[in-house]
Amino acid sequence: MFNLFKKKIQKHNSPQNRKERSENRLAKLGISYNSNLPLTIEKDSVAIRNVEEVSSKIICLWEVVNIASKTKDSNRSESIEFLKDVKLWNFLSPLDQEFLTTKNHSKQRIIDMTWRTEVLKVLYWSLNEISSLGDPIEDDTLVSVSDKTLEKYPSLDSFLDRTKLRSTKEILDESDFIYRLHWSSREHRRKQQNVPSNYNYSVIRERDFAFRWLTDPSLKWDEITLDT
Repeated sequence: MFNLFKKKIQKHNSPQNRKERSENRLAKLGISYNSNLPLTIEKDSVAIRNVEEVSSKIICLWEVVNIASKTKDSNRSESIEFLKDVKLWNFLSPLDQEFLTTKNHSKQRIIDMTWRTEVLKVLYWSLNEISSLGDPIEDDTLVSVSDKTLEKYPSLDSFLDRTKLRSTKEILDESDFIYRLHWSSREHRRKQQNVPSNYNYSVIRERDFAFRWLTDPSLKWDEITLDT
């Protein structure tokens, strides 16, 4: 009897079943999709990033985003010194390290780095610090999320030690959905139409980036491509 329940759960969590659920979500939203897109995960069980990697990446990315956004009190030297002091400098990718150590960057490079706020939102969500990602539209809720997180965890060590990941199923489900939504959005842009349901394409793109990093520990941050 229990084996029967186990088989039903495994079927529900299978890559094919996940693909079908994503397509149903898109259909309910009135968004056309490509049923020929491959499965995002080719096996029923998969290892994803661990909680230490995710929480460390959040801390590192905030330093990058603050410098790119020129927020109040942001300082390159202080950011670099801080990350080295807490032994997180090496959690930054080589390109992100280069962004912090070099002052002269193109306007587009700076814009790209400011959009990493949407990657941060996914990472906070993966740690249950955000209850729902919501629609992929640009908003200004991330600062309040960060403030609440700082209140919840009195020290850097407590944040690194006490945060916990969502279930692998939740992360893989949302990753699959965003992957397929990204294709639909790109197709609408190619045909010079609005992004489906007026969603923000850049937000969708950054979410896809975040989920690809989250769900594949073998991928290096600087080598992530967003093919669909």
